[in-house]
Amino acid sequence: MDKNTGKYALNTNGNIPEKVAPELKNMADKLGGLGTKTKCGNIVGCCAEFRAANDLMLKKPRPKAKDINISGAWRPRKLKQVKRCDNCKAMFGPEL
Repeated sequence: MDKNTGKYALNTNGNIPEKVAPELKNMADKLGGLGTKTKCGNIVGCCAEFRAANDLMLKKPRPKAKDINISGAWRPRKLKQVKRCDNCKAMFGPEL
């Protein structure tokens, strides 16, 4: 959720978006770059958190990453909370 406007985005894990917000790309580059499989086993840019933040950061007015709160993720079929991966912790901080 964008702290300044209250706008929010929902997303799922999937392919790396074709268009990535510049600030988010810079953050991903610090982890090895988009498409890099990291130690946690996830691929940078494929997580739902990354994809939702990207959706928000491409809208106007464009929020900065520090202005986005990422809520906990849920596995819909099992209604279980999914812990944030190390990639997302590095980019968006610990879970709220």
